[in-house]
Amino acid sequence: MQPWIKLFVETAFGFISSFGFGLLTNIPRRALIPAGLTGAASWLAYCIFGLYSQHIVWQNLIATIVIGYLGNVFAQKYQTPVTMIYIPSLVSLVPGGMAAMGMKNLTLGSHQAGSEIISVLLIATALAVGFIVGEILFKLTFPKR
Repeated sequence: MQPWIKLFVETAFGFISSFGFGLLTNIPRRALIPAGLTGAASWLAYCIFGLYSQHIVWQNLIATIVIGYLGNVFAQKYQTPVTMIYIPSLVSLVPGGMAAMGMKNLTLGSHQAGSEIISVLLIATALAVGFIVGEILFKLTFPKR
């Protein structure tokens, strides 16, 4: 498959997953499309940055910066709380599977468990830092009038 087709398909699924999770969590209808667009843009950033860096922590950081910035832009434009954009957009970046495997390996006594759990903690930290950086970039770009 051509790389640009794969990128398009993954971006489309980023939109669908964020939009669908927004429906499941019952966010306001006016925030569904912005949440989907933010999720798609963040997944696109994740994939593009993944071409240059194979380190998942940096990919998550860049994708979350996109969520932090676009989430604030859309929240201001559609007059909705920013968490209504953040939460559905973040669903594809949360390392739930990795955390489950880390816990499974920990209970089985595997030596691999430590590195998996540390990776989950690093990714969670990158997600938090990404939101902060995105908010700062938004406030620098759109100062209060």
